[in-house]
Amino acid sequence: MDTRKLRIVKPPLPAIGICEACNSQFTSIKRSQDEAENEIKAAFDDHECKVRDQTCVRGVFDSDGGG
Repeated sequence: MDTRKLRIVKPPLPAIGICEACNSQFTSIKRSQDEAENEIKAAFDDHECKVRDQTCVRGVFDSDGGG
């Protein structure tokens, strides 16, 4: 599996963090940017990536046009 990477979308509130490996989202309503980032990083560290079926994500279909 690819190494996980956290992307934090800066406020306005709520602050949002997104795992770039599985697209899980983490939010915080802390007013302090530092506290919000710490809360999001802790939630990110605690989560386990959910494996997605790549054929569904890419929209790959059989040659007959079916799914």
